Amino acid sequence: MSHPQFEQIASLGADLVKASIDDNDDTVSATERCLDILSSLEAASTTTNDNSCNMSIALLERTHIGQMLTKCNRAFKRHARTSDSNPNPWNAVLLKSQRLLSTWKEAA
Repeated sequence: MSHPQFEQIASLGADLVKASIDDNDDTVSATERCLDILSSLEAASTTTNDNSCNMSIALLERTHIGQMLTKCNRAFKRHARTSDSNPNPWNAVLLKSQRLLSTWKEAA
């Protein structure tokens, strides 16, 4: 994996952490931003030929993206628990992040 890919994933991870802990009042835009970042992370970690995950242990160790996503999952759970919205938009974010994390665990 090339260095720009390391940088891209690390940058997306930092953006996701920032978006997940940001306590703004606009839940819809926050969830959409988190979903967009998660989709970008998913795209950056898959190969274009067969849609298989190419997440390596070296990439996980160097970027700390697994640790960042785990922290974000805790924040997403907290947002989902405290949200007054029905249906809860944080559930979709939480589901996508958990699915992405389990895919990475299987690949590594």
